[in-house]
Amino acid sequence: MHTACPFFVVMNKLIKLRDNLKSINSVRAINTLLNKIYKIFESEILDLNISQLWEKGQDSTGRILRSEFAIGGNVYSTRTIIYKSDKGQPIDRVTLKDDGDFYQGFILKVTNSGITITSTDSKTGKLVKVWGRDIFGLNKENMNELIEEMIKPELKIMIYDKIFAS
Repeated sequence: MHTACPFFVVMNKLIKLRDNLKSINSVRAINTLLNKIYKIFESEILDLNISQLWEKGQDSTGRILRSEFAIGGNVYSTRTIIYKSDKGQPIDRVTLKDDGDFYQGFILKVTNSGITITSTDSKTGKLVKVWGRDIFGLNKENMNELIEEMIKPELKIMIYDKIFAS
């Protein structure tokens, strides 16, 4: 019975690994992997954006949202404070949530130039006009959480699988 020499087994595996690495078009592979990752974590990304609006009243730059009609240390006008208080909603931060349609309309779009978040809600244009496009996107804290806790581990697995494919 003939058995392969351990040296040749190792060399064959190294040659296969080299061939796998050579076959990877790095730009295309990274774009493909990122597109897969964004799709995998789509709901988590949208939830992070919504939570920073709801819980902190912050846009993607970390800026605290404030109504142009706010008086003193408030973030809303007196009229809006009464309206929101009657509904049991927070009055210490602008949440951009009244009826929930804006949040429910959040969608993630993946393009070659990156990802964008928007909302299909009819009020989106008005909200962007008042508070700016930065209401969509993740602040530094949430972006770091996304990268470190979700994207990096998944990307490592995908790259490992690509390199060590049989």
